[in-house]
Amino acid sequence: MLSGLSAGAICWFNSGCSAYKRLTNSEPELAKINALNFVPALYCPHYNSDPERKAKLKEIMRETTEIALAFDDCCAIEIVDNEYRILASNKTANAYRVFWKNGMFQEEIIEKKDTYSPIDELLKK
Repeated sequence: MLSGLSAGAICWFNSGCSAYKRLTNSEPELAKINALNFVPALYCPHYNSDPERKAKLKEIMRETTEIALAFDDCCAIEIVDNEYRILASNKTANAYRVFWKNGMFQEEIIEKKDTYSPIDELLKK
């Protein structure tokens, strides 16, 4: 089993939207960082609580063909083999599929359910 919150979750994906530069730079800046490539998507935590996060993710996604999975605080993804489900400890917390398609920015809420779904369906445009 693999798990993590925030940057600890980013590590399992191809890449992530991270505030790591805030640790070394006085200017707050979000950036795309590379990760371990276990899950073929970009991971974005704190989608609802960091006011810069949505705009920066939109900018990052313009330059890539991959899907981003963005998570509000109190929301997570559980992946077992090739299936996933979205979990939330707060009813208003959501997970989103974020990508550009045909020049249009797409942000779709991922349904929370008790059953697992194929991860391949989640990761295609």
